[in-house]
Amino acid sequence: MRIAFRCDASPSIGGGHVMRCISLACALGERGHEVTFVCTTTSKSTVKALEESHFPVLLLEDEDLSGERTTAALQGHWNQRGDIIVFDSYVLGALAETRSRRVARRVVAIDDLANRRHDCELLLDQSYGRSAETYAEFVPRRCCVLAGTRYALLRPEFAVHRKAALMRRSMKAPCQRLLVTMGLTDVGGITAQVVQAISSARTGMVIDAVVGRQATSMGSLMLIKEGNPNVNIHVDTDRLCELMTCSDLAIGGAGSTMWERCCLGLPTLALILADNQFSAARALSDAGCCISLDARGGIPPNIASVVEDLSHDNAGRHEMALRASDVCDGLGVSRVVSCLEDL
Repeated sequence: MRIAFRCDASPSIGGGHVMRCISLACALGERGHEVTFVCTTTSKSTVKALEESHFPVLLLEDEDLSGERTTAALQGHWNQRGDIIVFDSYVLGALAETRSRRVARRVVAIDDLANRRHDCELLLDQSYGRSAETYAEFVPRRCCVLAGTRYALLRPEFAVHRKAALMRRSMKAPCQRLLVTMGLTDVGGITAQVVQAISSARTGMVIDAVVGRQATSMGSLMLIKEGNPNVNIHVDTDRLCELMTCSDLAIGGAGSTMWERCCLGLPTLALILADNQFSAARALSDAGCCISLDARGGIPPNIASVVEDLSHDNAGRHEMALRASDVCDGLGVSRVVSCLEDL
């Protein structure tokens, strides 16, 4: 099949939309399908991730609600009509999806807001606790809805490392390593702010901070590292899954990387950085799968004390790991690929 992904990234929405599409695209590519990306992005780290995926990328400077620029770009790229276009965008909805049928036979929508209409044959919402009924008034009757974390779009290495990670959690070992991973876009230098805030916590933990080379935090993190030998900086790493597996606690954004941490049963302090993350993060927190803090107005002043308490609560972290691991098994991509091929 010839498949196009239309997705967005920016400091305000993060890079998670693009990254989950890359996970799905890689699985499709491995099965011999031809994949193209059409994106608007102001994030250098996200552009780098797209380039490293080795798929053709058509970058748009901007987009209107009609999706005309997307349609025009694909018409120029494809010599004939494609098979599927996948939309993962907060900007585009039913109007753009309808018009895209001029260049693709089937339309797929990836959503997590459940607040607008779609014109698609298949809709995916990997949000925790989401059900197909949520979209009854937003999609055509013929549409197949894949809802819930069973369909979370994780790279295959998370399923591979899941057993080893859960075995590590079952040992109830002391808390020795803390992973800080705030996403590709590092909004407002959030990574350095978090590392600085928790450096005063009396935990004795090694801190592993993950950032992109173009991250706003880079300069500040290097200064922090100079004065703190327990801080490691991982730049543009391809070892994130391995780092999660070997960590005892994480601080991360409440976006799509939540499902990666859940798959590996990694106890997490989830920071809500955007409005669209609030409901899922609070639902996971209420279920005991993580602790969520609202960071939309800045780093919460109690973050160091929360980290300190968690680091000393071996039993609490063990229970959190068990509950988190029930949320996602890491096999969502293969399930979604099967459904796309059935289209």
